[in-house]
Amino acid sequence: MMDTPRRTGTAAIEAWLPGNPEDEAAIKVITQRFLAVNRARLARLQRALTPRQQPFLAVLPLLFHTNHPMMPGFVSSDTPCGMAGYTPTKSALAAAARLAGRFEHKGVTPWRADLKALYITGSAGTIAYTEASDLDIWLCHRPEIPAPALTNLRHKADRIAAWAASLGLETHFFLTTAENVREGRHEALSTESSGTAQHHLLLDEFYRTALLVAGNHPLWWLVPPDEEHRYWAYTQALLDQNLVSREEVTDFGGLSDIPASEFFGAALWQLSKGIRSPHKSLLKILLLEAYASEFPTIALLSQQHKRAIYEGETRLERLDPYGLMMEKVETYLGRCRDQERLELARRSFYFKTDLRLSRGSRQRHCGTEEGELWVLAARWGWDNDHLGALDNRTHWTLQQILEERRLLVNALTRSYRSLSGFVRAQRELASISQEDLNILGHRLFAAFERKAGKVELITQRLGRDISQENLTISRHQREDQETWLLHGRRQSMGPGTVSRASDGQGADPPLKRARSLVEVLAWCHFNGVAGQHTHFTIALEDGDLSSPEIGALLRALQMHFPASDPVVPSTKALAQASRPIRAALFVNAGVDPHAELTRRGRRLTTDRVDPLNFGSQQDNLARTFDYVFVTSWQEVFAFRFQGMDGLIQCLEAQLGHITGGSVPLRTFCFSADRGRTIAHRVQGLFADVIEAFSGSKYRDTTRYILKSGPHYYALGLEDGTPTHRRLGSETELLRFLGKAHSNFSPVAFDKRSLEESPLPAMFRFNRPRTIQFFYRAQGNQAAIYVLDENGSLFQDVVPFHDEISLINHYERFLSAILYRKNASAADHDPITHSRPLEFYVLSDEHDETASPRLLQRSYPPQALAYTQLQVISEVVGETTEFTLYCDGKEFSTLDYGKALFSEVARHILALRDGRSTYPIYITDLDLSGVSAARKTAASSQTIYYLHYKKQLEERLNHALAEIRLRT
Repeated sequence: MMDTPRRTGTAAIEAWLPGNPEDEAAIKVITQRFLAVNRARLARLQRALTPRQQPFLAVLPLLFHTNHPMMPGFVSSDTPCGMAGYTPTKSALAAAARLAGRFEHKGVTPWRADLKALYITGSAGTIAYTEASDLDIWLCHRPEIPAPALTNLRHKADRIAAWAASLGLETHFFLTTAENVREGRHEALSTESSGTAQHHLLLDEFYRTALLVAGNHPLWWLVPPDEEHRYWAYTQALLDQNLVSREEVTDFGGLSDIPASEFFGAALWQLSKGIRSPHKSLLKILLLEAYASEFPTIALLSQQHKRAIYEGETRLERLDPYGLMMEKVETYLGRCRDQERLELARRSFYFKTDLRLSRGSRQRHCGTEEGELWVLAARWGWDNDHLGALDNRTHWTLQQILEERRLLVNALTRSYRSLSGFVRAQRELASISQEDLNILGHRLFAAFERKAGKVELITQRLGRDISQENLTISRHQREDQETWLLHGRRQSMGPGTVSRASDGQGADPPLKRARSLVEVLAWCHFNGVAGQHTHFTIALEDGDLSSPEIGALLRALQMHFPASDPVVPSTKALAQASRPIRAALFVNAGVDPHAELTRRGRRLTTDRVDPLNFGSQQDNLARTFDYVFVTSWQEVFAFRFQGMDGLIQCLEAQLGHITGGSVPLRTFCFSADRGRTIAHRVQGLFADVIEAFSGSKYRDTTRYILKSGPHYYALGLEDGTPTHRRLGSETELLRFLGKAHSNFSPVAFDKRSLEESPLPAMFRFNRPRTIQFFYRAQGNQAAIYVLDENGSLFQDVVPFHDEISLINHYERFLSAILYRKNASAADHDPITHSRPLEFYVLSDEHDETASPRLLQRSYPPQALAYTQLQVISEVVGETTEFTLYCDGKEFSTLDYGKALFSEVARHILALRDGRSTYPIYITDLDLSGVSAARKTAASSQTIYYLHYKKQLEERLNHALAEIRLRT
């Protein structure tokens, strides 16, 4: 049995005797009261529109009520249409006739009423509505509409929005059903839709701000404020007793309280909106704070609004939703004694109205929105001077804008921390979905999080161009710390001159402090502080910076990053990890490397013109690097690096970005001498590195070698993270290239770093599952290089008699170990069974850069007639034992112990002609016993066999030499 409602303000509704005519009369009275307020607000909205825009509001319901091919928004004749209970007004028909010529309204049959209601929510019809305000429009339709038809309706709404835009009106249509709203199903998160971030709070805002344009009025109107706690029972009784027709109302559900779980998502949403409109969002997030302070018994503004109407209030100035919100926020902040945020909230409210009280008189505006604001200003104690300063905000100095931004960011983040603490204290899980939580969190992180190298963006510019006419750049040096300062005034000196500054400070605080000149200019560009007509004055104690170079740097930023206005990142971008999407590298900004070389007495004329290895001393002319990039979250970063290590760090940074796709990079250098050459060299290096890693399926194991001065640098990836090693000499480089690898590891070389080395040419031939032998004869010696199946390099210098002997020897050895490994491997292992041998001869020492020549091996059989020496090695306990077979004769550690190698050498010497002095060579090597004991992949790699072979041959030849000395 249903409870009897408690008595409230209206007598007939207090009594609530179902079926009593007085009940129907009371419902009619309260409905008419709501409708009267609604009409007054609609009229206020109509007056606020320009003459060109006013037909939009008049004809809007008619556009959805019918499908007329000559009317804006038409999609098809079978698009859902028909607005419940709607009859076009004369003004609507007149507007339609102007739009569609001979428009004739034929009416719509009741069964075609696919649309239930049309509402405008937000600031429309309030003191806060301005020409810049947008219109959020809820279009409520039947839930039974098929998906294809609903798609047509969506397209129609989009086309109507486009038509509104042509009139200068920004509109956003939200298609929904009463059922969706009741159950908390909202449109996906976007820049206009809060998604799952809030439901009850959104409904609270809707009930206090919504304007009924056409269709059914909300059933919520008919539930007395004191009956809100049993909304469902009350409304069910109204409907069951036929006091209200279901066809005349839209039921979005009751609103007795706000769950604590909703505050966190709502705070995130309002903060994300505050990135672009901080003054507007500050009021809403402060309202959330006020609500949270009253939890669990929250005096909702929608209930306050309803109660006032039930008690007979119809004056718009007492029912204005934004006025009520401001009162609530003022009361809360006054209770908290938070004067700073209170003044900021008042300014935010004043700015939201976009009214200029200093330009009119209080008496003349009596009874208007301006009159309402005059009352507030008087209560706040604002005099004409204060109003004039606020009204002059489009002419605020940049310093004032930055200070206002600081106050706004502090206030917003303080509210966020307060609401986050409230939710944690309630031990509630946020009701927002994980996807929406991630998106909003990323948006806030991008906008407010301070990080190393991040360029702070001024997202609120008070609706004005903030470019400065005069800016001064200075540099302050303290010990090893260099600081660049930007001031918004001009020093007393000529244009583009260089002066001595005592400390880089001025009477006014600097607009920006940074670690580099480029960071200062990036801040100016991305915040619109520097424009085409900005004059820069330079105040330096010393240095090579010139006014033309500043201009060139700024133009480069403008060219490569053309949009200076802050761009709101898309929801799609925020749903994914942040990644750089555009980058620029500025080399030697404010630095002339030749000037330093001249001071050091270096000659500038040379045939060695590589900027990274310039002149006989192989100097690096690229001294400083400023790396600027924009991310997919529209964050801007500027990092400064110095020296060759700095260049490598830049390369690592760029290399770390390629996981999300190619990042366009442009390199600039405006040094007075060789600037273009330096820029071209560095640009080519970056392109080469990116190509080496992104263009190969072996990206994770690729190594890139670069040389500058006496040092070599090796770039690579470790667990996907860019890393580098500095190698102090060519010996260290060869040792690095000779390391074993578990997988194929290709090597790419900077095209200009090792022009006199054969290594780049050899590694260009390198490919997986192939063993490649290279040699170059140098008198009676040969330099040999072997690239094995995983790209590891073996290098040695051996005696050289002729090509046939050298090649046949290594071919027999490599073929033998491949045969042995193939025989012991599983039959289905394609990697083991595919190790072809290739032999190349390198050009002579006078032409080291020429490509190796592949040798076609077709030597006569007698060339292979030499001693066969096989070695079998195995690990037994802590010792390594050997068995050697010399033309079939066995020699073992078990028989000879430490004298093994001497015995083998003596035996081989006895087999030779006494005049033969060539070394002993091993022709076969079995290390399966060693590999099994060590259980490492490296011990089965070909390079391991080659090193092992070399060590054993050194022991044998050492023993051979001692025998010869004794004889």
